[in-house]
Amino acid sequence: MAFILSIAFAALLISTSAPKVVFTYCPTEPIETIDETLEFDMYVANSDIINFFVSVTQNEELYSRFYIDTDFNPAPNVFELPKAREVVSLGYGVERENYGDKFSVFIEIIDEEYKYGNDTCEVSFSES
Repeated sequence: MAFILSIAFAALLISTSAPKVVFTYCPTEPIETIDETLEFDMYVANSDIINFFVSVTQNEELYSRFYIDTDFNPAPNVFELPKAREVVSLGYGVERENYGDKFSVFIEIIDEEYKYGNDTCEVSFSES
């Protein structure tokens, strides 16, 4: 009986889980190079991703933002939205324009059940 209950509980957790975004490389120390690629993983639950959104601020001002969804994908042959139960690893590059630049990169994914996951990486470039 306990075995059946644990299987039912595990199935409930999987069916109600939301997708996740996790930065796997987000430097905490100031970056010494001119550019850096931040790395992140997207963990998709039981529903396909329908929206991928990125917002970037530079020195606390909006620098860039874009989204890809099932209705609008500017590069369908280059980037396909992740499917259910996939883990996708990607990177996002930041490049300093001035010494001391600070960037905040926010990434969010939404699935077919409108569950979402997001993460933010904040990095700074060295002052010299």
